[in-house]
Amino acid sequence: MRTKIMNRILSVTFVTALMATGAFAANGASESYGTDAAHPGDGRSAFMPEIGFYGGGAQLNGDAYKTSGAYQAEIGMSPVSPLNLAIQVGYQPSKLDIPFFDVSFNTTNILLKETVNLGRPGTVLGNIFLGTKTGVAIYSGDFDTKTHLAIGGTAGFDIPLTTAHNVSLGAEGTYLAVVGGDNEAETPDQISALGAVKLWF
Repeated sequence: MRTKIMNRILSVTFVTALMATGAFAANGASESYGTDAAHPGDGRSAFMPEIGFYGGGAQLNGDAYKTSGAYQAEIGMSPVSPLNLAIQVGYQPSKLDIPFFDVSFNTTNILLKETVNLGRPGTVLGNIFLGTKTGVAIYSGDFDTKTHLAIGGTAGFDIPLTTAHNVSLGAEGTYLAVVGGDNEAETPDQISALGAVKLWF
């Protein structure tokens, strides 16, 4: 099962790379997508730096895990459109549903998010993104803290709330495959659906 999931995630990574390559090629050598990134024309600076705050629901793979919610923050930028890069730090407080025991099983993620917008800035498709995440998942609580490799796919959107595009409201869905433990019970995969507010500069 986990092998199939990893293959799908790698497929998403490959498709994301193809989309980025196609977007660059479609704009030609003399007029690249990067020109749009250097001149957003909507009040944002050249590389469109942003700070994002997330909140919503998340679940660990397995009926024994009970997650009460998920919180996340990110700092990102667009070095060249339509490619976006961000560092995300997330936290999920969880419990293990074990009879007669109250066991804390908490998750901290530190991830690099790489996404591609599906259209040009200022268009509807330009607000939608698809990409991947790679980093570490740190499991802690009422047991020894363990750090594992995490890789996954993500999709979402950011809708500008102002004409200057300096505030946006959006959402992001993510599936993370967590590897490196002795068994799948120690490294549950993660799925999340989070709302997002972002400040653009």
